[in-house]
Amino acid sequence: MDHLELARTNLRRASERASGPVHTQLDSLLSGIGSEDERDTTRDGSDSTVDRIAEVRDKLESLEGEIEDPETQSSVDDASEHLREYMEEHPHGE
Repeated sequence: MDHLELARTNLRRASERASGPVHTQLDSLLSGIGSEDERDTTRDGSDSTVDRIAEVRDKLESLEGEIEDPETQSSVDDASEHLREYMEEHPHGE
């Protein structure tokens, strides 16, 4: 599995455990990662994918204080780490 798929798996797991606004935000971020696979990077540019992944990762990190369940937080942390690894492997869309 690639890092985006692993991040999606972890976000799905976190979303299933979360409730309320956190659940809604995780679902939205999950959709954002999913849409990156469907984008036409030849038209949009591969840098835009990396920028979008960085944006999702920043939003995940901003949720840290809102997540009360340790297992949910662990899944979010794992997803964030996979997104970081994806960005390292694709600097500026390479």
